[in-house]
Amino acid sequence: SLSILPRNPNGREVKRRVKRTVGLAMATMAMSRVFRARRTTLRVRAQSQTQWKEAVITHKAPAAKKGSVQALKLRVEPSWCEAYRAAGQYVQARATGEGNPIAYLAVASPPSLSKSTSAFELLVKGGGEAADAILEGNGVIEVTDPLGKGFRLEMLEPEDVEEVILFCTGTGLAPIRSLVEEQGPTGLHPEQKRRVQLWYGVQSEKHLPYEELLLGSWAKDLGVDVNLVYSQQGDQEYVQQAFRKAKGLENPAKACAVIVGQKDMTMDIKSMLAEQGLSDDRMLSNF
Repeated sequence: SLSILPRNPNGREVKRRVKRTVGLAMATMAMSRVFRARRTTLRVRAQSQTQWKEAVITHKAPAAKKGSVQALKLRVEPSWCEAYRAAGQYVQARATGEGNPIAYLAVASPPSLSKSTSAFELLVKGGGEAADAILEGNGVIEVTDPLGKGFRLEMLEPEDVEEVILFCTGTGLAPIRSLVEEQGPTGLHPEQKRRVQLWYGVQSEKHLPYEELLLGSWAKDLGVDVNLVYSQQGDQEYVQQAFRKAKGLENPAKACAVIVGQKDMTMDIKSMLAEQGLSDDRMLSNF
């Protein structure tokens, strides 16, 4: 004989739970789409409120023998240069057009040079959406006025700074160049008999931007002690690993450090400098 299976008394409750779960999932997906759209709207609105100025790319060339970093020179309005007051400031830049992705780029040329020429220079590493749009554009991009406080080296009394140690990696060399070569009050002025060390990390010798400056005028004319650290050549080290093996600060009370790089490197360097007695107010950055 056939036996009839009893109906599950909880079947209706299970169905209700399934419907409720599916409904919650669909509502969550809908809210996620709303939030994404709202973020996009806010980003576009923020860009529309930003004061953008056109800049003409007058020169573009590979910054090194290998890699995707390009050196750009741009012509701008003189009013732009008036806002460029300190080495280490940066600009927002994008390909022309509302809503395009934005790159944050430190200015490589020193303020005094930019003011005298109505031009400025950037190091741009390709591979990102914003950077590629800038590099592949029609020769005209949009930039903001220079932003940020810069390095503010002038906040330290000149007689209190006998030794300056510069740390940077990759395109972080751009604001360091501005600092080393600036002749105004915000410059480093290594010619004033300050001991200046540069610890610069890059993939290899072929990826080295500004090679002629680093190994030429900086090392020979300005007396900068240039230490190049290659992550994919030779000892294959990072800047913090190489600096740890150095002799350290001669007099922390008369020293100053300028640090530009990724968070891990920055934190490691600050920790090592603190161990050597350098106070936090003598560790400068541009962000």
